[in-house]
Amino acid sequence: MTAPTTASRPTAWWARLDPRQITAPYPVLPLLVLMGLATTAQVGGLALLLLLPGIKDTFGASLFVVSTVVVIGIQLGLAADVPTAALANRLGAMRVLCGGMIVLASLLLTTAVAGLAANSVALDIGVAGVAVGGWALTSVQNRLLAAYYPESLRPTVFFALRAAIVGGLALAPLLIGALELFYDWQAPFEVLAGTMLAFVLAALLLPGPGRRATPDEPDAPDEPDDADVAAPSFAEATRVLFAHQAVRRLYYSLPFLTVTVLGMRSFTDLLYRNVFHQDAAHRALIAASVQPGALIGLAIGFVLVGRRFVHDPGAAVRLLALSGALSAVCLVGVAASPSVAWAIAFQAAYVVVSASLLAGVYTTVSLVSPARHLMLAFALTSVWLSFGVAAIAPAGPSLVTDVDGVFGFRAGLLVFVVLYLVGSAILASAAATLEPALEALQITAAADAEVRRARREGRASLLMLRAVDAGYDGRPVLSGIDLDVPDGELVAVLGTNGAGKSTLLRVISGLTSPTAGQVIFDGQDITSLDPSRIASLGIVQVPGGRGIFADLTVAESLEVAGWPYLHEPDYVRRATEAALAHFPVLRERWHTAAGDLSGGEQQMLSLAQAFIARPRLLMIDELSLGLAPTVIEGLLEVVRQIHENGTTVLLVEQSVDLAMRLAARAVFMERGRIMFTGAITELVARDDLIRAVFLAGATTSARGVEGPPVRESPARRGSPSNGDGVVLSARGLRRTYGGVTAVDHLDLDLHAGEFLGVMGPNGAGKTTVLEMLSGHLPANAGRVVMFGEDISGWPAHRRAAAGLGRSFQSARLWPGLTVQETLAVAVAPRVRSPGAVAALLCLPTVSRAERRVGYAVDEVVEQLGLDDYRDQLTAELSTGTRRLVELAILVAMQPSILLLDEPSAGVAQAESLAMVPLLRDTRALLDASVLIIEHDLTLLRTLADRVVAMDAGKVLTVGTPAEVFEDSRVVAAYLGTAPQ
Repeated sequence: MTAPTTASRPTAWWARLDPRQITAPYPVLPLLVLMGLATTAQVGGLALLLLLPGIKDTFGASLFVVSTVVVIGIQLGLAADVPTAALANRLGAMRVLCGGMIVLASLLLTTAVAGLAANSVALDIGVAGVAVGGWALTSVQNRLLAAYYPESLRPTVFFALRAAIVGGLALAPLLIGALELFYDWQAPFEVLAGTMLAFVLAALLLPGPGRRATPDEPDAPDEPDDADVAAPSFAEATRVLFAHQAVRRLYYSLPFLTVTVLGMRSFTDLLYRNVFHQDAAHRALIAASVQPGALIGLAIGFVLVGRRFVHDPGAAVRLLALSGALSAVCLVGVAASPSVAWAIAFQAAYVVVSASLLAGVYTTVSLVSPARHLMLAFALTSVWLSFGVAAIAPAGPSLVTDVDGVFGFRAGLLVFVVLYLVGSAILASAAATLEPALEALQITAAADAEVRRARREGRASLLMLRAVDAGYDGRPVLSGIDLDVPDGELVAVLGTNGAGKSTLLRVISGLTSPTAGQVIFDGQDITSLDPSRIASLGIVQVPGGRGIFADLTVAESLEVAGWPYLHEPDYVRRATEAALAHFPVLRERWHTAAGDLSGGEQQMLSLAQAFIARPRLLMIDELSLGLAPTVIEGLLEVVRQIHENGTTVLLVEQSVDLAMRLAARAVFMERGRIMFTGAITELVARDDLIRAVFLAGATTSARGVEGPPVRESPARRGSPSNGDGVVLSARGLRRTYGGVTAVDHLDLDLHAGEFLGVMGPNGAGKTTVLEMLSGHLPANAGRVVMFGEDISGWPAHRRAAAGLGRSFQSARLWPGLTVQETLAVAVAPRVRSPGAVAALLCLPTVSRAERRVGYAVDEVVEQLGLDDYRDQLTAELSTGTRRLVELAILVAMQPSILLLDEPSAGVAQAESLAMVPLLRDTRALLDASVLIIEHDLTLLRTLADRVVAMDAGKVLTVGTPAEVFEDSRVVAAYLGTAPQ
């Protein structure tokens, strides 16, 4: 960010005295008008405090409402600033500002008239409005400053605005006192109202702000209102702004700084009264004598800090934090002063040093916030300022009093020193993250300009992504994504696990806020809209493996899907019938809870819901996730029909073969970037992409899924010494859901050291068998024997403790834990706990136990190649990496028997093939027996010693992979075709 050359020509100090040069080459009048409006608004609140004795004398009593509202006026004003900003964001900043100032002027006149008529009710109304109005329009004023002036002039205009307010507050006591002396206490309110209305008239005559900044005109000011963009809601702005660490930390610092600034005004007065025994007149004189120091501080701050914002914003914020730390030092000086003179000197130094903080904060907010959210960004500043007043300030008096009772009043003031240092430290931490936030804004501005050009030239598509960056908690996932999806097209998005495909869909649907760039749908900027508003535009996402509410029945789920169209009951009825025609099994499961459906049936339910939702853009994440071939064929036909009916489809897939059957165009992603976009036939021919990524795993392990080294296995609890013995046996297992029989008198044996595969179409009962074997679901009949002991009545945790480990069809990980923390939970049962008492006493045994857990976690991380993901939240992992973490949990638990439910579901082809040596080595490492459910026949053929084929809850056949795969009944049930 550099200022225009025309703005930097005058170098002599006297040239700067010309106000026209302050904002050159932009007009100075908007700044002067906004300075006048802001100053008169704040002086109105000060006038109430100064004139309170005269008001009380007129009414002859102590007025509760007047005194109470004046005391808490700042808090009320900050609270009112938020709805005012939200209103201005929709109606226009200048319109709301002028209207609000007219109302404020009317309230000033109401206060004066109430005094003349001795009407206490009118006085209360006027006083309340004036007290609140001083802060209620702060965000609107700041937004207009940012609209009229570019980034290079923001420090100048914000410091100038603050200087005008401070100067007005410094001169106001003299002017107000003179008017009251020569006239009456009503006169200052009348003069203020007239002055305010004059500035409002000037504001109404101002020309509109300049247009939005573009890369061609990088120094153009922002336009406050964009006709083709819907005004963001407060929740949307909060979500977008808090996606940036710089903004978050800036806000977090404000409550600590606010309570100190406001609290010191009261407690320095108490210091002079209680310690130095100064009367009220002397205390008022002291306060008036140090106030001009704020103007000096603003001038110094602008030279040292304000100008630095233009070239190095991070350094400017660090200087602001330093000024906060120096303010804390000055407060120590005030508290330790041996005399009144020293106390006044340190207080004056404090006023000088701290004067730039608020102007610097507003400048920073204006620089790091997107133009579309700038109004609400300032409003959020008021929210966090109010936290300091509402949450911390009430505790200040009692806290200082408590400290005073033990250590003395001077020590009580040191409470504010601590708060100031905490706020300054948080503010300093924001400086390190400021540069990425500013770079993201520049990328977004460039993307906006490119989108506008495309729309002017008629090149706009239904969906347009430009320079989109996104990530999770500072970790980048997407980088510079450019994508166009024309109306009516079906596009396949391919790539390895962790390439960012699912994150791309989350960004489009609003579930993840991008840190830079723009997302345009049908000509509308939806970059920061919340998911509900995006869905109302016709964007529907079917998430991979997580598209249902488990507790709702099929009927309730489809009813929820039709809820937006309750005013069209005929459409909902027709769409529901059409969805059930596509998926007749859902009619049979009409009253079954969605969580009790098989994986394939859940996927069908998700697609049926999407079908009813009448999407313009349908985004499907992993269509074939965990599905049998016969089910996939049916889903492919449904997607084709949806597309042929005019719906644009964005399909994320791991299988290039499946994608080729649906899409003509493909997008290939790797490591968060688009490496290729074009005809899918061209992609298949690219050896450096498809063949390298999807086929390399046939002979070598993919990155991040190397097999663990085979080590000497630990002693197994209950493991039979005979390698041919049966370690897990089921006899006559039966399970029903309502009137549906999921498993019907099933017999199954798992031998020691064996890989036993289980296959079958979706709904065959495979997962239900694992649920009963692991104890997560009770059987209606039958028994389960493990290591010769009947465990049918054992709960799941007891079976796990006995050596039975189990994975799930969709990896069930704690989303709020990192990979390391997740593995620590899995390892902990193997490490003897010293107990809660030892932890409370911080005994050495606790640290030794923690080290043992850490060593065990490090070993598992090394074995499974998870070091790159150690500190990443499990919710942020790709599907394939989540599978790997789930396997690592089992390794950490060291079970004797592994029950794996579709470990390759959602894993890319190369990584699926790489799982073969990984699973083999894991079995050898644990000396375990493995029962594995899989739809990937290649993986089963390579891995399994025996295969059990199921259909409709029963065993069709058991044998070697070759024998089972050639069985005519298996071919008919699994592939949906007759044997050749």
